[in-house]
Amino acid sequence: MAAIALLAMPLTVGATPLSAVPYTTYDYNLYDESVVAPVGYVPSERITSSSLGLETPMSTPSDIYYDNKESIYLLDSGNSRILVLSTDLKLKEIIANLPDENGEPAQFPAAEGLTIGNDGRLYIADTGNERVLVYNADRTWAYTLTRPETSRLEEDLLFDVSKVSVDNRNNLYVIAKSGNKGAFVFDGEGNYLRLFGGNTVVQTAEVIMKYLLRPFLTQSQLEAMASSVPITISNFDVNEEGFMYTSTIITGKTTVPAGVIRKLNYLGRNILDEEIIFGDREWTRNVAGDRSLTTFADLDVDEDGFMNLLDQGRGKVFQYAESGELIAVFGSYGDQFGQFGNNPPALETIGKSVCVVDKEKACIIRFEPTAYAESYREALLKLEKNDFTGSLEIWQQILEDNSNNTNAYYGIGSVYDMQGDYKQAMKYFKIAGDHVAYSESFQEYRNIAIKKAFIPVVSVVVVLLIAWFLVKKFRKKKAKAVSTSAYSKLESKYTFPLYTLFHPMDGFSQLKPRKIASWRVSVLLLLLLFVVFTLQYFLTGYIFNLNRLVDYSLPIMLIKTMGIGFLFVIANWAVCTLFNGNGNLKEITSVTAYSLLPLEFAMVINVVLSNFLAMTEGAIMNIILVVAIAWTVLLLVCGLSCIHEYNMTQTVISVIATVFGMAVIVFLLIMFFSLLQQTGSFVYSIILEAIQR
Repeated sequence: MAAIALLAMPLTVGATPLSAVPYTTYDYNLYDESVVAPVGYVPSERITSSSLGLETPMSTPSDIYYDNKESIYLLDSGNSRILVLSTDLKLKEIIANLPDENGEPAQFPAAEGLTIGNDGRLYIADTGNERVLVYNADRTWAYTLTRPETSRLEEDLLFDVSKVSVDNRNNLYVIAKSGNKGAFVFDGEGNYLRLFGGNTVVQTAEVIMKYLLRPFLTQSQLEAMASSVPITISNFDVNEEGFMYTSTIITGKTTVPAGVIRKLNYLGRNILDEEIIFGDREWTRNVAGDRSLTTFADLDVDEDGFMNLLDQGRGKVFQYAESGELIAVFGSYGDQFGQFGNNPPALETIGKSVCVVDKEKACIIRFEPTAYAESYREALLKLEKNDFTGSLEIWQQILEDNSNNTNAYYGIGSVYDMQGDYKQAMKYFKIAGDHVAYSESFQEYRNIAIKKAFIPVVSVVVVLLIAWFLVKKFRKKKAKAVSTSAYSKLESKYTFPLYTLFHPMDGFSQLKPRKIASWRVSVLLLLLLFVVFTLQYFLTGYIFNLNRLVDYSLPIMLIKTMGIGFLFVIANWAVCTLFNGNGNLKEITSVTAYSLLPLEFAMVINVVLSNFLAMTEGAIMNIILVVAIAWTVLLLVCGLSCIHEYNMTQTVISVIATVFGMAVIVFLLIMFFSLLQQTGSFVYSIILEAIQR
């Protein structure tokens, strides 16, 4: 046994697994909850001053740029120089002592950005000196850009430049840190053209209210009021096609809003889906300006169109496809290999690698994609090119690595849909949570099924028509008065709700003289409302069912159905007692319960239809529901008018007062339970103190 144990021990020793990285890796499911995901990128190399062989160590490196050829430019701001590296991150050249307009060595210790133009020109955003230094390809001084002297700009608009970029037409885009109107645009000769890509102010209710109150506020109140101005662009990247990707600084937000990342065309319009939310989605962010807030300091779009976003808030890099799929999350704050110091300023994509500049540690950390990330990227590219068949094997491999990947299920579903296997496509689209794609496959599958079963379908329709005819005839027969009574069989106690459906005034006016109201029937109908809502929650067809089954709560459903019904009854009884209404509690309950029948019937019909209709046919269900609600309201108004002996105006007023009374009752209940909780806490604290003493 000892020998076996000794032989078995070496089997547990092996290479470090990919999961052994100093940061968590995750994806998000359909409900924006983080789920475990394989590692997408791992740290492969750390480039420091010593590894580059620098005599003068790097000091506060602040930006990095790859010319998509053979050179990488690192802005070593603290030393007012630029390090030129090869694609394997070896030192090629040191650009130092660049001249200024006076021929003296330019000093830019607070510079934050640089870029290289198509013609080889070098642009440095000298933030501290509020200027942009421009050098020719031979590193001679070309010109210096300062704040444009033009009446088109506001007088207090500063030129504290932070980032620069050049498009394929040699237009220069400059971001000012304190500017909120967009990027300054200059032509190739340094002439100011316009502002571009500014974020617009969303006219929320708060903004509108501030605008309306402004004329009535004092000067001190105006100064204390937070201004509503467009938010600032933090960085940008221009791709080969001339589209500008921008990231926006968001402060004071507890969640990441949509629209933080934009893709602007030449008109400055965002062509990305504005519903996409980038960054962490479920972290608690309570303090504005706290490090845990998501703040995208830099972004880079690689040659395949994937976006890498550097979040200074949590020291992470998020990689997304342009359509919003999250591919990988990597990096964190800390002292281990693969972790950053405080506020890394920039990142750049070099081939498949992602390089992040760590200003605090004065180094570059290079991350390489794992096989999982490469397969994921390849599958998305094939899907984008409609190469469904070629991506099937890749998607299946991704699912073996990560069963939480909803995009893999969508990709496989798309393949089956293109192959005409709509049943399998529906299966995978359902797992992926894509209701639209599921509906399209379902519609095709249904059409094929109807063609195959045309005769049975026609037979079912004929049977339904005959059943409808018989029901209608039976109802007329039952509605006739019998010879020994003035009332029909449908006007008995237990069938009376059916009679009031089509004879509301005549039916509800019989409640008082005949005393036909029934507690048993009323409670059963309210209980039926609860049952119908529960059936709708669980049995509505997938296309129209957005409910999460695990979120179902029996107490909440009882409150939403029977609870609200009884609350309306009590409030109406209390209000109409004050308004001299003649209806008693039993009659009000009966009217309320009987009036719900159209709504209950409509909901059952919609539950059945939802399993046979496609998304484009959902208007049919909406029409049925609207008609049922109108029918229910009509029955309720007629019934209350009859039992309280009100005219129509008095009835409408009493209903409005009833709704207000319901709100008052709910408020009092909340106050009562809050007071009860506080009393319990007080008694508990007294008992605890007595025990301790």
